[in-house]
Amino acid sequence: WANVTGTDGAGLLSDSFAVHISGDETAPASACDVSGAYWRSSAPLTIAATASDSQSGVAQVQLWYAYSADNGTFNAYKLYGNDTTAPYSWSFDFPDGNGHYRFYSQAIDAVGNPEAAPASPDVSHAYDNIAPSAACDVAGAYWCASAPLAISASALDNTSGVAAVSLYFQYSADNGT
Repeated sequence: WANVTGTDGAGLLSDSFAVHISGDETAPASACDVSGAYWRSSAPLTIAATASDSQSGVAQVQLWYAYSADNGTFNAYKLYGNDTTAPYSWSFDFPDGNGHYRFYSQAIDAVGNPEAAPASPDVSHAYDNIAPSAACDVAGAYWCASAPLAISASALDNTSGVAAVSLYFQYSADNGT
């Protein structure tokens, strides 16, 4: 508490009034969370965050992300957006395309104290909306006199990898139906 009074040039003293001054030197805390599988094939992804500040209150929460095409080398974190109203959330549209994403939130309190960036991400997810390619090959002539028939297949997916290859076939006794 502080009492404040003023004196003008003629020496007249103003009324005294009390002012309450409080300090907030403590940074807020936050964390973001996404539920569900690591790999996503559709966008957007909803990312939620919780934040708290025991003194002046949370003014905003920022979402930061880093991108990597190969899950090895990530670019520098970029600011995705700010949210000033709880519950804090963002509709993340995978702006860098297919690949791997790391996320963290950063809260800023009402007097401007920012939360320090974390040493590791709050959560990680990946995006792949391109179907793999696959082909099969049968060696030899059209007509086969003995079984089994050797069929080889190849498949490729440059982002999330190939999880499985399935062989489908149809049979026709007269090659027409």
